[in-house]
Amino acid sequence: MAAADQQPYVGPRPFGHDEKDLFFGRDRETRDLCSLVVAHPIVLLYAASGAGKSSLLNAGLIPLLEARGYEVLPSARVSGRIRDAVNNAGVDNVYAFNILSSWAGPSVDPRDLVKVDIASFLASRPHRKDAAGEPVLRVALLDQFEELFTFARERWQERAALIRQLAEALERDPLLRIVLVMRREFVARLETFAPLLPQALRTRFPLDELGPKAAQEAIEGPLARTDRKIEPEASQRLVEELRTVTVRGAGGEDIETVGPSVEPVQLQVACAKLWDDLPPDVHTITAAHIETYGDVDKALKRFYEDALSAAETKTGVSKDRLRLWVDRYLITPGGTRGTVYRGPESTGREERAIPNAAVDVLEEKHLIRAEARAGGERWYELTHDRFVGPIRESNRVWKEHYERRQRRWKLLRATGLGASVGVALVGILFYAALRYFTEYDRTDGAINELVRLHARDSEAAERKAPTVLGNVAAYLWQQNKLEHLTDLLKLATPVITEQYRTDRRVGAVMPQVSGDARWPIELRYNPDRDVDIGRLLYEWRVVAIQMMDTWGVPPPPALKVSADKNVPLHDVVVMAGNVETRIEVPTLRSFVLVSENEMPERLQAWFDAHKTQWARVEADALKDGGPWWLVPSWTQPLFEAAGHQVSPKEALIAAALGQVLTAQPRLTLNAQNVAYLLSRLEGAGFKRTVAEALASRGGIDGLVEDLRALVARGYPLVNLEYVLDSLAAYPRSQFSSAAVAEQVEKDQTAATLRGGVRFAGARGATAEAAGSAAAEDIVPYRDMADRKTNNPQPLRVYIGDELVDSFATSDGKLRPEILKAQADLRGELFKRFGIVAPDVSFSASNLDPSRRLAPSQSRFPTPTAPSISSSASYAGGCSHGVRGGSRLTT
Repeated sequence: MAAADQQPYVGPRPFGHDEKDLFFGRDRETRDLCSLVVAHPIVLLYAASGAGKSSLLNAGLIPLLEARGYEVLPSARVSGRIRDAVNNAGVDNVYAFNILSSWAGPSVDPRDLVKVDIASFLASRPHRKDAAGEPVLRVALLDQFEELFTFARERWQERAALIRQLAEALERDPLLRIVLVMRREFVARLETFAPLLPQALRTRFPLDELGPKAAQEAIEGPLARTDRKIEPEASQRLVEELRTVTVRGAGGEDIETVGPSVEPVQLQVACAKLWDDLPPDVHTITAAHIETYGDVDKALKRFYEDALSAAETKTGVSKDRLRLWVDRYLITPGGTRGTVYRGPESTGREERAIPNAAVDVLEEKHLIRAEARAGGERWYELTHDRFVGPIRESNRVWKEHYERRQRRWKLLRATGLGASVGVALVGILFYAALRYFTEYDRTDGAINELVRLHARDSEAAERKAPTVLGNVAAYLWQQNKLEHLTDLLKLATPVITEQYRTDRRVGAVMPQVSGDARWPIELRYNPDRDVDIGRLLYEWRVVAIQMMDTWGVPPPPALKVSADKNVPLHDVVVMAGNVETRIEVPTLRSFVLVSENEMPERLQAWFDAHKTQWARVEADALKDGGPWWLVPSWTQPLFEAAGHQVSPKEALIAAALGQVLTAQPRLTLNAQNVAYLLSRLEGAGFKRTVAEALASRGGIDGLVEDLRALVARGYPLVNLEYVLDSLAAYPRSQFSSAAVAEQVEKDQTAATLRGGVRFAGARGATAEAAGSAAAEDIVPYRDMADRKTNNPQPLRVYIGDELVDSFATSDGKLRPEILKAQADLRGELFKRFGIVAPDVSFSASNLDPSRRLAPSQSRFPTPTAPSISSSASYAGGCSHGVRGGSRLTT
């Protein structure tokens, strides 16, 4: 039995592989998930952040699989930094490369993996064998699979290629099992790729939070290995505290209620802090000990601050520096976890890096966790998403104290007291003037000092402006003194540039293209217009990525920008080859862009009182999310304090350009661009699909017209291989571009609604297309239509003559109620037992080989024992259905 000082709770980090003896409350989920993994080639495990997905894998599923003798590969992820020694452009698939890096381990040179696909890599590793010499199941776990959609977004076309690699690996190895683990909110984005996987990825396991009973087990179970115990009333009280949440009532008021479940990470943190804070002589935990341990955010903040203190004590790195490092690298601007690479001596870059000794302490305290990748690389991230909020709040309070301390010391130095007066006298003078200094220093004094600095050194003032103005705006916003803030911001107008918070390096992020660049879009503007070209190129890059994700038509990531005095002041001209488009984009010097949509109530009242002085954007440049206004630059700190987004006018120009390219697909979908898209598909394994579509639709020129027609109808080309597969079935001699666009949209929509298997190459080409496609273009393509299916063989049911009318209509089609009943039954079987029920094929009695079926009977042979059959009498109606077929075989 462990001593009382040996922590039985893991805190905020996931359970490790060696901690299954501390893992309680998930026995049923572990068994059920293991059964699904063994029975199906691929399983999707999904849950909300903090529900314990990684812990279920590490301390539940993996130990159970290993106990049964199966081979489990190291958990892998699709994200990661490619080392400098590896040519990034030479990596065939960045997602597969990162998976293989985790499986290969640090002893393998990552340069040996850049051209390797998943199926080949696994085939090169012999299966583990059991005592009888037979190969055993191999299980691959892909954790945090949602990173497929958040990592390396510029390489989006490699996502489908990764899915096809997984499908090929499963096809080549019947003993391979794959578990995809991802956050619930990303499952919808995976649906696009589900048809490419065995069984259309129908085998899924949703992981919920802990129910009250399971939460009690998770509290009480780990104590069995210690000399402490907890009274049932105490564990129930702790569970109730963890279930208590504040919700917004129907009348808008905050209501405290008890929820149905407990988030596992909150439970572990609360229990860990309870254990640490109890006196050593406490051996029975009672309800009284629970009273002060229900605030999980407070516990997480304490945990974070304790880890910083430990690192400071052991390494001498100040907590201020550690906080800056955490804020810079481990939390993204969007409020999610970030990652940081460990260098030889320090972790991080430039002035924000900290020594590796301090990083080791933070890892030892489980504030961060490391992941080893190929070549010995180590990456760090926070142990859980649940840390982000408490850390940001802790850092916010620290920043306020830190900046206030700096300002007060500066004020004392300015009076000559800082270095010449004793500590006692400084304290007396300081506290005597504290109230005045605090109010004045935060507001008028800070702004006046900034304006004076601007008169002496404008560049220094502009560098300092974001911090000073942000503090003033935040303080007066909290005090609800918006008119006072307005006056101060107007006073500081000379310091507040249009991009006063903009990184000056954004112009280098996406440089201008040269005149001979590939399919450049040229943007011409009047040189008298105040346009920051660097910022424009940056904003266009954001819009281009959004267009690529949404439409599948990659516009040029960089623009050719040139000044032309012939362009009207409030217009820009878009040039794509010889096509010229003129659009109106009203902008004003020293103005920024803001939307009136969803403004906070206090901000809206202030905005209504001032907007008569400003210009509303009436042009079609921005159609959504408005109404949009051009407001003075000096308003930016106020909008930011209120949490309302402000954009520079260059964002308006970029958005307008994006809308033009979407509304007029001829500007981007020309022969050169479409040829580029087709070459990417051929390289991804769709050579036959491309050849068939080109042959059917009259070559590249005809295909350009077809794709333009589709985009003009509002249909995206995100899955271009599916679109080409449909186009191949409609020869140009019979279908115009307008007609085929309508037909393709119907085909793709119907395929999605059916929920059936939909993959490129499955349709096959018409005779006209197949006859004109060159053999050398078809042979190298591995047609997915020839793939072996992993779906169960359909069941055949024979029905007597008197029952035919109950199943079929007069024209031989199965009745809708039969289809619905079978679909409902399949869904219920999968929901309850994880069973993918086979299809059902109905046949009339004249096709029954037994020739013994009575008119009122039905019969189906048992698939596993064909010689055994069973019969059942029917008196109308049927609990069976059909999927895939639409007629009764007679």
